[in-house]
Amino acid sequence: MIRSSLAAACAALLLPAVASAAPQIKELEIAGQVINEAPPGGYVLIKGSGFVNRVLEKEDNIFQQGVEVTFKGTEFPLLAVHPEYVTVRIPADVKPAKGKLVVKTKDGKVETAFAVLEAKAWEDKYKDQEGSSEGGGGAQDVENEVLDSFSYSRFEFVENRFELAGSASLLPDRFSLTILLQYNGDTFDSRRVSVEGGKWKATFGPYTKKVFYGAYEADLVFELSKQSRSIARKFLRGVNEKKREALSRVQRHNVLVVGTQQEIADQTQQIQQEYMKLATKVEELWAVFERGFAGAAKVFYKQPGRSQVEQDKYLAYLLKAGLAKDEKEADKISRDTEFAYANGNLKPKEYQTWVVDKLFTPMAEAYNEHQTFLNGYICKLDNANSHSDQCVSSFLGTVREWSLRLYKEAKLAFPGDELRPTISPVNAPENSRNYFQSQKRLLMLRLGMQPPGE
Repeated sequence: MIRSSLAAACAALLLPAVASAAPQIKELEIAGQVINEAPPGGYVLIKGSGFVNRVLEKEDNIFQQGVEVTFKGTEFPLLAVHPEYVTVRIPADVKPAKGKLVVKTKDGKVETAFAVLEAKAWEDKYKDQEGSSEGGGGAQDVENEVLDSFSYSRFEFVENRFELAGSASLLPDRFSLTILLQYNGDTFDSRRVSVEGGKWKATFGPYTKKVFYGAYEADLVFELSKQSRSIARKFLRGVNEKKREALSRVQRHNVLVVGTQQEIADQTQQIQQEYMKLATKVEELWAVFERGFAGAAKVFYKQPGRSQVEQDKYLAYLLKAGLAKDEKEADKISRDTEFAYANGNLKPKEYQTWVVDKLFTPMAEAYNEHQTFLNGYICKLDNANSHSDQCVSSFLGTVREWSLRLYKEAKLAFPGDELRPTISPVNAPENSRNYFQSQKRLLMLRLGMQPPGE
């Protein structure tokens, strides 16, 4: 089997844990090529050893492994971390320059020569040189022959269409290939195309939505097992065993940079602003919720059988929970009777109306506005979307969870249907402000932004 793709190289390998050692860089791979220069918005696979001391599990946070990749002082966002490789994305606003790519780990630092090229210059230099082969032993020449028979002659974006063409010179007519179109590491469109006269071509679009500027990747995939049996049987009669093995699966990779350097930078800034607008809205509403809940929390300190609240314990709770910054503010909150009477009885109607009108409704409006922005593009930023969705769902889950506790303490039936959000973002595994902050940080890193204080 022949594979030549960044995604394949980044796949998790089931390797045993390795001992701690200073990091070493063997080579850099960009768009399937072993080279040391890449365009803004591109992906870099750093191959070597000693980056981390074990294979990470699904629940591990790659940003907490002590790995940092920088170029001339700019940090490159991490996409994957493994003992033998690190994958990063070059921020779209990085200026073309030559310098050192520096990888820092818990056990040391290593650097290698690297350059960021202007997007058009990189495309002109490397657009016809993509791909590499993997093979073994005496079959290397055969594998190279097979790999070289699959190529791209065109990968362009014109009039809202992606136009691709190339050759598959060893294949008979009516054999088929799959062309996968990817952005930001995720496949968003695919075509199955037929080979005619040793050539193939594929058109994606025309799209009615906008495109994200930056690096688009194409993968040509040929799988012998998925061809017509009758045609394959006839074709394979004159093919030796080594060539059959080489043809079992072939994958060729190519990269196209859409947009100028300025267009990429401008759009990157716009995307960052849109995501941060949503995250900021969540923070604003979280502050509103905490202030309102703080006043209602006197329900938890109502003295059994008496019409009064255990004031000292209630004030101590407000300070310890961070719902009041000082004693003066705690005293002010304790006298708030908007959602609970002074005696500690909950005002369920007022509280329910407030949650719906002041929390769930504005959150839904902001989330839907954000989705409208994203839906205007042909593909999704899945990694960023996951973090932003969890920012929202962690907030909504906290509101429902804490509200349920209020109603339970007040011995009132919880209005589950009425206090249910009208939006359904990706569920967060944890409902807390700390989890929200962690997802916001990851979101900023995914967008190529620097979290405050880092």
